[in-house]
Amino acid sequence: MDRCTLSTHPAQTRRCLVVLLTLGSWGAVCAVNAWFFLAIVVPKLSTPSVLVLSAVQLPWMLIWLWGLHGFLHQVVSAFDPVLSLPVARACSAKPVAILYTTCDDFDAYACRSLLLQDFRHTRLIICDDSTEQSSRDRIDEWVRVAGAKVVIVRRNNRQGFKAGNLNFALSTVVHEDIFVLCDADQVLPPSFVGKAIQVLEASGVGFVQCGNAARSPGATWLSEALGPAVDIFYQFALPSRNRYGFVSCFGHAAIVRRDAWQAAGRFPEVVTEDLAFAMMALAQGYQGRFSANPSGEESFPQTYSALKQKYIRIVAGTVESLRRYGPTLLRSPRASWVEKLDAFLTFSTCYLPVIILMSVAGGMVFSHLAGGSGYVKVQGWLLALYLVGPQTPILALLKRAFAEPKRYLRFVVVASVVYSSLVPSLAWTAIRQTFLSPGCSFVPTGAAAKVPERLLSHARTIAAGLMLIGFAAVVGSPVLVPTVVFGLMIAIGPLQTLSAGVTASGSLVRWSVLVPYAVLVSGLLMEW
Repeated sequence: MDRCTLSTHPAQTRRCLVVLLTLGSWGAVCAVNAWFFLAIVVPKLSTPSVLVLSAVQLPWMLIWLWGLHGFLHQVVSAFDPVLSLPVARACSAKPVAILYTTCDDFDAYACRSLLLQDFRHTRLIICDDSTEQSSRDRIDEWVRVAGAKVVIVRRNNRQGFKAGNLNFALSTVVHEDIFVLCDADQVLPPSFVGKAIQVLEASGVGFVQCGNAARSPGATWLSEALGPAVDIFYQFALPSRNRYGFVSCFGHAAIVRRDAWQAAGRFPEVVTEDLAFAMMALAQGYQGRFSANPSGEESFPQTYSALKQKYIRIVAGTVESLRRYGPTLLRSPRASWVEKLDAFLTFSTCYLPVIILMSVAGGMVFSHLAGGSGYVKVQGWLLALYLVGPQTPILALLKRAFAEPKRYLRFVVVASVVYSSLVPSLAWTAIRQTFLSPGCSFVPTGAAAKVPERLLSHARTIAAGLMLIGFAAVVGSPVLVPTVVFGLMIAIGPLQTLSAGVTASGSLVRWSVLVPYAVLVSGLLMEW
């Protein structure tokens, strides 16, 4: 297929909508913020207070930029009714290889769903990187029962992470021109491949990233409570990218052309090979598309430790991909400036934890210095600047919350505590990967979930939360209450390592996520 036909853009004026709205609204927020502080706050402050204020406010504006960008994409995805892709009328007869990647986390139920596809021209290839002999034996036995339609591919090393696993299979045993990517926990409905190849053929793109939902019920209380994060991501964050931004590949439930894989120089052998592949493919003129239908199912990490490990891997891998492959995308004449800007606005959020910690620490110092200057009143504008910005991405989810209020209320409460507790670790990961570049490690989420949970493994996170609370108490500032609440969220999050039990202690841990909210309400009532 002619490469040039793979990168046809909608009219640029329409394609710029979300990016221009983001930059325009962010500019307005920055202007109002600057006026408020320069005209009202700064004249009342000492020079040290002004310097600290500047150091806090400038990075905090990045949170507003990321928040508005995500919010606008979610609004468009939620309310624009014409984002669906064309579907080929005739059913394709091209053979499709289904690549199932596993590394000591084989899931027989998920793998069987790949074998039961209605599309007859499929071949299942298990790309096994398992190191445990018991895992290999289990796969061998499953394949023996499944029959000749399944092929196992193993290599002598694990170089290149998941990308190396896929590249080895595609270079040795896969001869099909189209292939589907599946993780170990990926469950696909019988019609998935048939529908996916129709969308791919009709769209004429390099790959199609299909939708996903969380497998329900979740394997644990934590995975069930946080499962809506998967639904939210695929339903609200991705659909608008087809028209207004950059479509990334997420490494599973995706159908890919071999031509795009070859043009990208195979899958880049980094931890986030999916993002790097999408960037390199687009740089060569091969766009991606998102399609909510067909949709598969994936498991949410079963344990707190597995969730933490997953996000550390994502942050480290995203930083590495932006550094190594971002310049190539920026220089490419085949990608529009809208796609380039959207890609960097979207994935630069890997630095969000760093900005959050800078803002919290700086906000405490500033409020203390401001109090020494006689400026002790916390303005509503100031609270709005700090509280509204981070919340903008979730406002569009009210549409879904009205349909399932109980499920989504639990999700918001639990997710706020758990994800807040990840901030110190993720901030350090981003800093280390940016300035020290020690390389990334890859521990499959399923394999990480099999490691017994140990609360002591997260002692540093708990200590960071307690230190923040102590710092807030010693400094004693007008923002004492929200800082203590954030510290409590950091300290309580790791307790979810003990939430799986059906005992009274497990129940107590699960209810502990409400403690920060109780402190917040009590503190605000006392201040008022």
